[in-house]
Amino acid sequence: MERSRILKFTRAVLGAGGVAVKLESSGAAHEATRWIGLLESDDLFDLYYASVVLVGDDSHYYSCGMHQFSLPECQLSKAVEIETAADLINRFNFYQIAEHPVLISGHTFGLGPDAPRYRLDLVPDRRHDASSLFHNSNGVWDLLTV
Repeated sequence: MERSRILKFTRAVLGAGGVAVKLESSGAAHEATRWIGLLESDDLFDLYYASVVLVGDDSHYYSCGMHQFSLPECQLSKAVEIETAADLINRFNFYQIAEHPVLISGHTFGLGPDAPRYRLDLVPDRRHDASSLFHNSNGVWDLLTV
């Protein structure tokens, strides 16, 4: 199992004096004992949290690291308030990991029956060059306000 190999490697690095872990393919960084705790956890959200970061550019908030789960990233316009955007992106990404839904452009997503709805549009990852470790060849779900 990959997780076991990563834990073994992490412990070896710690034994050599390491103090933290940075996942180069997403930019996620954790203090070493926190990293081990996240990987040893039975909570699937902890594995997501260990691997995926949320960032922003001039126009969007977006995730980086979903390619580690062989899934598309998620982005949302900065017109949405930052705490709402972070919650929505995290919950949408976790939904992809935990539920394995069949999603296509045009589907909608919301956090509840009375919550705002977002139309899904799967677009290529143009934010990162294909040679970049951050690039997601699975694309990016653009969540558009309905």
